[in-house]
Amino acid sequence: METVGESHNSTADVLQNLGHSLTCLASLRQGAISHSSYIALLNEAQGFLKRSYDVKVVLLHKQHPSISECRANMGLVSFKTQRYRLAQQHFRAALRISLHHHGEVHPDVAKWLYWLGKTQLRLGLESAKANLVEAKKVADLVAKDA
Repeated sequence: METVGESHNSTADVLQNLGHSLTCLASLRQGAISHSSYIALLNEAQGFLKRSYDVKVVLLHKQHPSISECRANMGLVSFKTQRYRLAQQHFRAALRISLHHHGEVHPDVAKWLYWLGKTQLRLGLESAKANLVEAKKVADLVAKDA
């Protein structure tokens, strides 16, 4: 990271990959480590993801396709740490960007609709059902086109 500095897109990609990897590690070890260690891993992941996001929005723009994955990864960490309102914001942003760049029938659209719906279920929102049904519909269309 020292060769190009933190304000470089490739560094932002590395930070995002580190954040995603730590999220996966936390999920994998959830039953084998203490709750505080689990949360610490997720908080560390969120830090890497936020740094990646901050660099990307300066270098690119908030609607760039790579921002969608970054926002979704931050949403996953927020969901896993039970910060459901924040998770909902991240998943909505990821969905909006994916719809803009990929249209309505794309695997990412199905994925972010699913996570948005799942988050809304945790919040007790009626919109959860519609988003989960739409996620299934989009996933079926994606599978049909494959």
